[in-house]
Amino acid sequence: RILTGSLDRTAKIWDVSTGKQLRTLRGHSGGIRSVAFSSDGTKVITGSLDNTAKIWNALFDTGTLVLGPHSAYLWSTDISPDGKRIAYTAEAVTNASGKDRVSYLAVVEDISLSGSRTSSTPIVLSRGLTLGDRGPVFSPTGDRVAFWAWDRSYQAGLWLAAVDGSETVQLTSGGADMYPQFSPDGQRLAFESGRSGNLDIWVIDLK
Repeated sequence: RILTGSLDRTAKIWDVSTGKQLRTLRGHSGGIRSVAFSSDGTKVITGSLDNTAKIWNALFDTGTLVLGPHSAYLWSTDISPDGKRIAYTAEAVTNASGKDRVSYLAVVEDISLSGSRTSSTPIVLSRGLTLGDRGPVFSPTGDRVAFWAWDRSYQAGLWLAAVDGSETVQLTSGGADMYPQFSPDGQRLAFESGRSGNLDIWVIDLK
């Protein structure tokens, strides 16, 4: 299956082999900027211009979990392998530049419920070390998140953090390194880089 999101405020699930549309997910009041399946394919997360994220059952028409509204739209969403956390970028205040400014930062949130609300406070992973973050993705074991960010020298590089916001480290610097993805064993990151003058795919070892 393939999942798509659209500015028409819907997400759609498609059959790869036939090209047929299987389901349409309706409920956002703004266009959808990011979508992702859970690792087991049973859940879908969408981030929207209506400043909310929604978690849907990918198999049946049941209720959705709404996260937000936030102060700005959410994007670059991902679901942890165990389905208990989500990662996304959202508007937040950082003083990494020397003064408070609003930017988009990588966030992890526990989506287990306490009543009708999520049971934890969203955790900002970069802890004031970056000027702005993008593209958080969970490791296959779900205990780490990789993302790319602009550091204080205004260069785009890769970062890695534990899901509780600890152990945040910068993995690359001095280049335009973006869009990390973990290998299936979690030991490497593939990413897009412009450091050679072209847009190439690079791989780094995390051991």
